[in-house]
Amino acid sequence: MDGLKSVDWSKLLSADFGIPCDVTLKIATNDVFNKEPGEDDVKTSEHQAPHSFTAHKFALSAVSPVFRTQFYGSIPAGDVVVVKDSNVEAFKIMLDYVYQNPGVEGVEELDDVCDLFDVFYLADKYEVLGLREKILRKFCDMSVNVDNYEAILSALQEFAHFEVACDVLKSRVLNLIEQHSNPLELVEVAIESKDDSIKEKVLLSLGKVGKSFILESVKAAYDIIESDGCNLEEKTLTTVMEACVKGYEEVLESPSKLWEFMPEPTSPLHEAYSRLQQFWKIKFCFNCGSSACLKGKTVPMPKVKVGARVLIGNKKGTVSEVGLSMFKKCLYCKTNYCPSSCQRRYKQSNHCTSASHGVWIHMDDGTFAPLASAKSWSCSGLHKSEEVTHCKIFQLGSNQVKECSKDSLLVYDCEN
Repeated sequence: MDGLKSVDWSKLLSADFGIPCDVTLKIATNDVFNKEPGEDDVKTSEHQAPHSFTAHKFALSAVSPVFRTQFYGSIPAGDVVVVKDSNVEAFKIMLDYVYQNPGVEGVEELDDVCDLFDVFYLADKYEVLGLREKILRKFCDMSVNVDNYEAILSALQEFAHFEVACDVLKSRVLNLIEQHSNPLELVEVAIESKDDSIKEKVLLSLGKVGKSFILESVKAAYDIIESDGCNLEEKTLTTVMEACVKGYEEVLESPSKLWEFMPEPTSPLHEAYSRLQQFWKIKFCFNCGSSACLKGKTVPMPKVKVGARVLIGNKKGTVSEVGLSMFKKCLYCKTNYCPSSCQRRYKQSNHCTSASHGVWIHMDDGTFAPLASAKSWSCSGLHKSEEVTHCKIFQLGSNQVKECSKDSLLVYDCEN
């Protein structure tokens, strides 16, 4: 004799199977959206006719401990049971799951998040754990994109009392926010959201585009922080504002870019521009010349300024001179000091090749020599130039001056 696993339980619902149904389940109303935890008494709408399903008490009780208590407890229910706070579609999916009815629409075919929550509500209420886990897996694998992002956030707010399901689905939303290339598209919905963690995630993600969409990101960040019910502190803005400041400081380097960047007084971005300037002014670090303080960051040699505090290794120093270029001392081996392998070492060494010493000419003996000045013999090779490739550092404590080239590792030593 075959075991129970081989039985097609869906045939029980057929009148020809020979085991008649012994309970009628009437769907009274669909009020899941207004359902509060622990609330049982929900009035049936006068305009909503009940829909009935017939089933077997033993089948329902085998899957659901709630039905088991209802039908076989100390006060057994009768042959007609009113199911409140549900709808026909959701209850049918649960019933088909109980009877393992093949070839019918189930949880796998549902895409609407509210429909899934309707079924989850029944699975949770009647403790049909297999169906409950199935829906949780569906939430875990659900595709969240810009098109359904708003609907999902709305559902999370409506069904917030289902904490486990909401946490699973919310993780998918947070994943979208983190990976989406243009968080500006997510701002409007975040403003309407009642969840501060969603607001914060979108706000922080604006840092990804703040350098490119400067004023738009500033405006979006303040729109979120000032939205109704938002409890985020203003310090949450720092990451976004620092990204925007980096873009703004690049704009400041070009008068033409600045002219194009500045919004008109009537522009919706004008207030964002004022806020950006205020942040830039308050946070400005005079040592590194940036509002997004560059302490600990590498000093770009072309941007090094006289008076800047820097670190060379573990030694502190102050830039005492900039605008220097180092010229080679040997045109043959292209080094500052000829190695023993240089064929012109004794004939050529200690010559500075800067044009300031005159034009270099090729001598008959194969060497090069300056035509106009003999000072090239004693010149250190450092000269003023428009492009900064060298600087001098006054090292604190030792009172020594160190010459640094573009290959020297300098980092800002700001006080902030």
